[in-house]
Amino acid sequence: YAVLILTLLLTNHFIPQQYTKYFGILSLFMLLVALTPGTLRRFHVNGKFANLLMIYRRNFGIFTYLFVVTHELTYLSGSLNLGPDLFLKAPTFVKFGMVASFLLLPLFLTSNDYAVRVLKQWWKRLHKLVYLVIVLVYLHLLFQKRLLAIVPLIWMLMNLLAVAYNDFFRKKD
Repeated sequence: YAVLILTLLLTNHFIPQQYTKYFGILSLFMLLVALTPGTLRRFHVNGKFANLLMIYRRNFGIFTYLFVVTHELTYLSGSLNLGPDLFLKAPTFVKFGMVASFLLLPLFLTSNDYAVRVLKQWWKRLHKLVYLVIVLVYLHLLFQKRLLAIVPLIWMLMNLLAVAYNDFFRKKD
């Protein structure tokens, strides 16, 4: 990750708008990959691929946040209005993205064994924020009028249905 960022910054080919889009796509991809094992498990899909994704799930989540931060930094590097009222003057899609990024910060900071041990059941509750992040990311894409917004919409609906099924409709043993 660091090599990628340094290469981009040290070459003359750094175009903030172009890389903002690339890092946004990478962020979305990593988020969807990080959520895939839970979705598969909720629909009782098992197999080698699902197990492999589960093993590296935390890493995908960490990379999601790193790509989100890079996405924001490349956006801000191309922006001329970096004042204290940046959030107020930002377009709606940027506001949704910034809130999603802000909500990902505690998930990133608690993506380690120590936090799981210390927070116990609160860790799981905290990490359910990712479902709100999915909605915010979808709105971030929708307000940009991106045609690719259908992919995160389908993924968001699948995840929300899986959570609703597990948390509300299935009888507790």
